[in-house]
Amino acid sequence: MSLLILNEVEKSLSERKILKKVSLEINEGDVYGILGPNGAGKSTLLRVIAGLTSIDEGKIEVAGYSLSKYPSEYKKMLGYVPDIPFLYGYLSGREYLNFLGDLWEIERERKRGLVEENLKLVGLLESADAMVTTYSHGMKQKLAIAGALITKPRVLILDEPMTGFDPPSAKFMKDFLKNYAKEGNAVIITTHILELAQHFCNRVGVLSDGNLNVEYNDLENLKKDFETLVVSSMEGIK
Repeated sequence: MSLLILNEVEKSLSERKILKKVSLEINEGDVYGILGPNGAGKSTLLRVIAGLTSIDEGKIEVAGYSLSKYPSEYKKMLGYVPDIPFLYGYLSGREYLNFLGDLWEIERERKRGLVEENLKLVGLLESADAMVTTYSHGMKQKLAIAGALITKPRVLILDEPMTGFDPPSAKFMKDFLKNYAKEGNAVIITTHILELAQHFCNRVGVLSDGNLNVEYNDLENLKKDFETLVVSSMEGIK
């Protein structure tokens, strides 16, 4: 079943076309990687999918909800974690998740259950009452994911989620995201790391110069083609 559909989405910033007729379909169980060099438009694409950046043309739907017609329902179906999550450092992890639950107007008892469930899910129960300023990088990333899951979304999107992780934290994150997808949801990540896309994702799309027109289910040919695209994009900059 399709969870996320983009149909010929376009976006320009300062008269530069960042996304050019991007079409994409994400299914239940997918761990989809958006691979591309820096400046290819990966972060913009995620912000567009998250409903944080408006589009110029095209349509986007998640779990049957159109962003243009049902923005509130649409956004509840999506969890978004940027590359540098904004967290309130002088709240505890538990207080931060309760704050997000209040923003989403989640009923008190349901919110309490979701907060405890998500803290346990990401392995932060023991440190839930510590100030966020005392958290390590990996703990902050886990808290950001717990916050993104507060509405029980069907699609989780993450911008460069493995950056700065030590090996144990990276393994935890990979296992967590794969299990989340296996439960009938979907995960989308951006990365410029070829090996991560090859070994973690079941599908990979290559974004280059605003075009997402190369997709791989068989990832064996990905390395050669990606290197060619990177060289081409660098020559285009010259």
